[in-house]
Amino acid sequence: MSRSFLHVEVEAGPGRGTWAQDGGPGDLALKGLLSEFTDRIETLGAGRITAEIPRVRGMERVARELEQRIRDTLSLSPRMGLAPNVPLARLASRAARPSGLLVVEDASDRRLGRLPVDALHGVGPVSAKMLETAGVSTVADLLTISERRIGEILGSVQGARVFRAVHGRDPGVPRRSRSAERTFPEAVRDPRLLLREIERQLSGLLLDTQREAVAPRTLSVRVRLRSGEVASRSRTLADPCRDRGVLLELASTLLHDRTGVGRVEVRTIGIVLTGFGPLAPQLLLPFE
Repeated sequence: MSRSFLHVEVEAGPGRGTWAQDGGPGDLALKGLLSEFTDRIETLGAGRITAEIPRVRGMERVARELEQRIRDTLSLSPRMGLAPNVPLARLASRAARPSGLLVVEDASDRRLGRLPVDALHGVGPVSAKMLETAGVSTVADLLTISERRIGEILGSVQGARVFRAVHGRDPGVPRRSRSAERTFPEAVRDPRLLLREIERQLSGLLLDTQREAVAPRTLSVRVRLRSGEVASRSRTLADPCRDRGVLLELASTLLHDRTGVGRVEVRTIGIVLTGFGPLAPQLLLPFE
């Protein structure tokens, strides 16, 4: 089944304090809503989340229902983009300003073309200025010039990256981190059920990276209790590791490290893998 990506951006607004910080209660609440549809979720910063979802009939309706739930549950007005790949989903969310959902199929959508070049992920203020000096000020302008020309303006490496992004040729979620999360319909107290859920999430994330010669160094376990309190525990290994047994044992240790698991009820549980690095040559074995 082919994939789509939903990019969501929200702003907490005044009076929310630490609510909107990266990994804070706001992000966890937003991820909790998304986790009801998929466990392929990537947090890109405070209030910025990309989720991978199957392309199925009625997908746009589901996305609009999610938009309304974010408004009703979190009192936020999200900007959402739904597209076949990550760069287009991010662009669509920018074009959905000030809020709402925009669904696009390819980079030629004229609603994307009106955006300034710095709306494209990877084009910062310096790159945007270089492009504008060369007469390239909008996404539509970028679509009309070759990869070679973009490379002449930005340099070959950055030019190739921007060319792929604007043409929607980067199909996946960035590898800065990988995360999975689940919000239970009813709060869970049994630590065995929680560990099984952690094991399921970890297995899915490792399968997702089995063809890559990289592995995470840091594993984090996050739980949100029925009371709303959030507990997060992390551990960084000396070297990148993709051994399922090692990571599962580490996750189990973190799950019981002053989180209250076993004594209190848990509503949401998730894991995050970060610090990706190359595996040592002797570890480049088929994943089982």
